[in-house]
Amino acid sequence: MKNKHLSPSRWKKLANQRWLFLLCFLLGFLSWQAIRKNISHKMTISDISIELSLPENWSIWEISAKKIDVEFRGSWEDLRYLNKEQLRIVIPILNPSTNGQLKITLSDKYLKNPTRAKAIHFTPPDIVIKLDQIKK
Repeated sequence: MKNKHLSPSRWKKLANQRWLFLLCFLLGFLSWQAIRKNISHKMTISDISIELSLPENWSIWEISAKKIDVEFRGSWEDLRYLNKEQLRIVIPILNPSTNGQLKITLSDKYLKNPTRAKAIHFTPPDIVIKLDQIKK
């Protein structure tokens, strides 16, 4: 049965080629830096509108912000196609509580974004919505 481990002579051969390992590591690091530099541009889009999807018999009484600023990260190509008219925040409210007040932390799941740019920061980060139940 053969030994599955490297023999001492193979370890010596690998140790003599440390420069090759160093070169591979250096090339990998430089490649990652070039990729990161290309995809990490930032851009802020202001005044993105908020849309609320409410159940029947509920109405909006008060909302803490009607427009949101969103900071995006991506390549220049991704950021170039960002358009304020195509961006919107849609918040579905399925089961409002009886007191009618909700605090919602904004995230990507509410943002309708047709581009590949990633939203990284929302200003304000959360909104407070006060709802009123319509009595018939």
